Amino acid sequence: MKKILICIFLLLMINPVIITAAEIDIGKNGTINIYYKYAVKNISNSEIKLYRVCAIDTNGKYTYLDNYSLDDSLDIDTIVEWNDLANKISNYIENNNIEYLKKCITDKNGKCNFSGLETGLYLVTSSEVIEGNHIYRSAPTFIFIPTHNELEDNYIYDLDIILKAEMKTINVDNSFNKGESKIESVVPKTVDNVFIYLMIFGISIIVIISVVLYMKKIKKKEKSDEKNN
Repeated sequence: MKKILICIFLLLMINPVIITAAEIDIGKNGTINIYYKYAVKNISNSEIKLYRVCAIDTNGKYTYLDNYSLDDSLDIDTIVEWNDLANKISNYIENNNIEYLKKCITDKNGKCNFSGLETGLYLVTSSEVIEGNHIYRSAPTFIFIPTHNELEDNYIYDLDIILKAEMKTINVDNSFNKGESKIESVVPKTVDNVFIYLMIFGISIIVIISVVLYMKKIKKKEKSDEKNN
């Protein structure tokens, strides 16, 4: 038994076991179902644009397409690095007026669908949605077709993606930030009322003076008539 185990060990040393991952079928098309949400709220009426940024080979290596003259490495691993690159490419697309590949509008369920997509690296952008006093927006996001399923060591070409939105409150003034509704008080204009009162008072004084003078004139006339008689 011991000799058999030694023979098996020698055979493994001479012919090592080679484990290979599944190859990517670059001729296969995929789909992307996007669900645009803020927490449990569905974000509807957002314009979702899809850009194909990179092609991919059977070994999973990405290369930029001709429209993207970028020197940034695609050999990155962390989420932070991918997010930074997504923002940079989004700016590059805007500055160079690169046309989107496809676009759609999210429905009442926040859903948007893209089909017939070649393999590669895609960038997804979304337009802002304003509802009431809130703005919903999402950062540029990469989507990989296919995506590697590490548990089963295979590739998924039809993807369901939850695109998470951020919410910002529209600031009207400081009181709004504190959660208070702004009520603009209307101060009554008292200038006109005062002027009217002053005018009435002035007229009254003039009338009184006129009456007094008139009475004095009458009395003076009466005295003059008495002397003449």
